[in-house]
Amino acid sequence: MRLSNLVVFFYLIMSILTILFLIPLILYIVIISSYIFGFYKLKQCNIQNTIIPEEKKYLTLIIPFKNEEEHLNALIESIKNQTLNTKYFEVILIDDHSVDLSFDKLDSQINQLPNIKLIKQDISVSGKKQALIKGIRLADSDLIVTSDADCVHDSMWLETILHYYLSYNPKMIIAPVLMKGNSLFQKFQSLDYLSLTAATAGSAGIKHPIMCSGANLSYRKDLFFEFSDAMNLNYQSGDDMFFLHSVKKYYRKEIHYLKSKTAGVYTEAEKSFNTFCKQRIRWSSKSTAYKDFDTIFSSLVVFGLNLLLIILLILSFINAKFFFALIIIYVSKLLVDSVLLIISARYFNFLKLLRGLPLLSIIYPFYIISAAIAGFLTKSK
Repeated sequence: MRLSNLVVFFYLIMSILTILFLIPLILYIVIISSYIFGFYKLKQCNIQNTIIPEEKKYLTLIIPFKNEEEHLNALIESIKNQTLNTKYFEVILIDDHSVDLSFDKLDSQINQLPNIKLIKQDISVSGKKQALIKGIRLADSDLIVTSDADCVHDSMWLETILHYYLSYNPKMIIAPVLMKGNSLFQKFQSLDYLSLTAATAGSAGIKHPIMCSGANLSYRKDLFFEFSDAMNLNYQSGDDMFFLHSVKKYYRKEIHYLKSKTAGVYTEAEKSFNTFCKQRIRWSSKSTAYKDFDTIFSSLVVFGLNLLLIILLILSFINAKFFFALIIIYVSKLLVDSVLLIISARYFNFLKLLRGLPLLSIIYPFYIISAAIAGFLTKSK
């Protein structure tokens, strides 16, 4: 009798656990499905018949840099190749105390480019955030566009941003950032980053943006000065995310995502595993300071579901029923992830990357949990 009671109790516990295991899966499916809907909801931006009302500087491109000597040739060529007439924009390049030849190299390259200003950061301050603040204060235009020195841009990038700004007059414009690379390891990163780009676009499409990248971010200059500490200067990194959250508190519906291939910015994936790990830990380390509900909730659901997959894998060695639960949850997650990735990969012409999706889906739970824990244990200052 006691044995039968134990069996009933065991199956009762198993049933309760099964129901509990389904909760994070259901939440995850709802979130990713909303991103899929949001991605489709975004209107394609076409810059036909752009009308520029008057001849003035409409936007200022600000790019802080530090020890970026190897990337500067590509950066300058990218800026020079912009289709937007130089009379409509200016560029401010800010050297954040480089110790290589970055400043001298740029100084010699921009002599014939009158719309580019090269500035050294003040000795008393340092860091990307302070460089951005300096650039914003020096800007002569109403619209700020930020990017990174290790990025290259579509030739119609600035023209597309200006067209969108003049057409819709948003407070902030989030635009696509994509990773490229040739090695298998770099392609893994590119696919992972494509998923972030898709989530960024999809969440913005439903007016609940959870991410953005300072490599391709635009906002009104006066907006920045509405906040006393828009980028949270207590943290060295996270200028983009902290500013997004600041703006979102008051202007959520005026944050737009620019869905356009010509608005794309491209950056190279990390070449070594060590720099990749440092990058991901840096990204996750500041997340403990986030206060935005959408960002926190979606992060917890993603973390919880991936942790659940690992737990189920371990429990599978104890009872086969956990293995069946693992398969059901894993396949369900893979299916909904695949839909989001396929529509974004098709749109950005990255379909070849999807060959690595089966491998990424297996590695991802271990990778995301490790990065989250390492980031939590790392103090980002």
